[in-house]
Parts: sequence; structure tokens; C-alpha cells
Amino acid sequence: MPLTLPALDDRPLARAPLAVVVFQVRFEQNLSVGDGDTGLRIHERLGGRDGLYPRVEPLQMLGASVQMGPGLAPITSPTVPSRGVRMRNDDGTLVLSLMPEFISIETTSYGSWKNDFRDRISEVLNALNDNIQPRVEERLGLRYVNRIVEPEVSSPADFRGIISDGLLGPIVDDFWSPGVTGLQQQLEIDVYDDVQCVVRHGTLARSTGIGLDGYLLDLDLFRQQPRRFDVKNIIETSDRINEAATTLFQNSLAPGYLEILREVPSS
Repeated sequence: MPLTLPALDDRPLARAPLAVVVFQVRFEQNLSVGDGDTGLRIHERLGGRDGLYPRVEPLQMLGASVQMGPGLAPITSPTVPSRGVRMRNDDGTLVLSLMPEFISIETTSYGSWKNDFRDRISEVLNALNDNIQPRVEERLGLRYVNRIVEPEVSSPADFRGIISDGLLGPIVDDFWSPGVTGLQQQLEIDVYDDVQCVVRHGTLARSTGIGLDGYLLDLDLFRQQPRRFDVKNIIETSDRINEAATTLFQNSLAPGYLEILREVPSS
């Protein structure tokens, strides 16, 4: 049964903990992407060296096939490398990856959905459609990785009042809480229609192994039933997925802490 999502509260956050946002569409394999020319045409369509992705470089990914037979151990053999192209801005905070099976946009400097990231998605999808003309959308995904860091937090129990009690679980339980030194969980959620979400969340240990470095809240929303590749439908669905992700994020935090994130810091 899908979640019943409350109405979206679109008030912006003055102090958003968003670390990475990734948009990806997978489609049927198109080997022309690996010829170099296709990637360059899309790069030129996106403004070339004067656009959002002035730097362009070849991209190669290795895969492997696994063969198994009755009573035999699996045999792994490398496959032919998959070739594509990567485009990025000068400081690497905005990266577009184009491979024969997918296109993705990743940013560590997310501003807003409207008049920002949504426009980038639309521009890229139209460039893809004009130059490659994918026929089948195999998977559409939007992923939001949040890293919540508060200096005063030194133990998992300190996240009470920051993270929703519903997610903290044993951390807010009188019996378990005193002994909890860390928490990592994964939730699989039916959001609506054919859109699902995997929520990975938990405490982040410091590299020294002593103390905590924050709390991870990773929202990965997607649909993956094959359908006709339709730019308008992908953008409209991405709008709905973004709204759902925002609502899920808001309900993952304690209400008081969410209001703190909305407050503009005094100068």
C-alpha cells in the first residue's frame, strides 16, 4: 500500500544539509554513444565550452559477466569496456555522464528545483532525444543524499530532536538507547503508483573511529518499469518525485529542527 503523503511545504531551507543530488535515466543500449562524435554533438547542443559543462572527457566503465553451471563455482569474465563521455564544470560540482545505457546529472552544489536543476534536466533530455532518440525508458531515478552535521552531537542519542523518532527507533527506546553506539538502516517504501523509494539512513562514524561525524539521510526514488521514452512524461514524473522526496525529507526530521533549518542565520 502506498504512503499517504501530506501536502508539500515548499518553504526553502536557509541551511540545507543536502550533499549530493543525482538524476539518472536508463534506456536501451545505444552503441553510437561510444563513437565520440555523438557525445560531442550533445556537448555542443548544451553550449560547448561556453555552456554549463565546458570540460569534456572520455568515460569508460568495465563490467563483468558471471557464468554458472550445475555444481560449478561461478566463473567471472570481463566484458568489453563500455565507452561514453563525461562533461563537467570547471570545479567538478556539476557532472554529466553519458553512456550507451544511461545519462545522469550529479551535483554537489544544488540550488533549487524550479529554475535550476529541473531546467538542466530538461535541457539534457531534449539534447539526448534529438541526437540519440532513445525508444525505451528502463529506469528513472532521483537521489538526494543529505549529511546532517551538528557540532554538539557526540552520541546517537543526541540525534533525538533532530531526526524523527520514527527513524531513530532503538535510539529513543529506554532499554536500547544507552548501549547504542551506531545505527544503519534501510527502508523500502512504496511511494505512489509505480514510484518507489529506498531510504538509507544512520549515524556516520568519524574516520578516527571515535565519536560521530553526522547523520546520513539518503533518499533514492525511482520507477523502473519499461515504457516509451517520452521527455515530457519524464520531466512531469521528475516533478512529482522531487515533491515526494521533499515531503519524505521533511518527515524524516524532528519538526523543531526543520524550523531551525528554515531560519536565516543572523549576521
